[in-house]
Amino acid sequence: MINEFAKEIYKNWTNIKFLEKNIGNNIITISNKIKKTSIDGPFIDSDIADFIYEISKPTYYSDDEIKEHVKIAIRHIKKGNPEIIFQILRNKIK
Repeated sequence: MINEFAKEIYKNWTNIKFLEKNIGNNIITISNKIKKTSIDGPFIDSDIADFIYEISKPTYYSDDEIKEHVKIAIRHIKKGNPEIIFQILRNKIK
């Protein structure tokens, strides 16, 4: 089950002040990369996967939990291919 804090991060992924207050600079860097990349940019899926990974690490998740993270993140980011992001995350986490 995805925790409420992770949901808040996905919801506020463009709010730099929120991210500065609650998360490290690595997340801010990735968030900025995602904002600057177009919907069909070549690295958007890997950037979103990195964003989710940074939020969820070092916890190891089942496939269903990974899919839930991807679903919630994409709902707020409005970019990326869920299947590709899932595969990238699965490879990183497993």
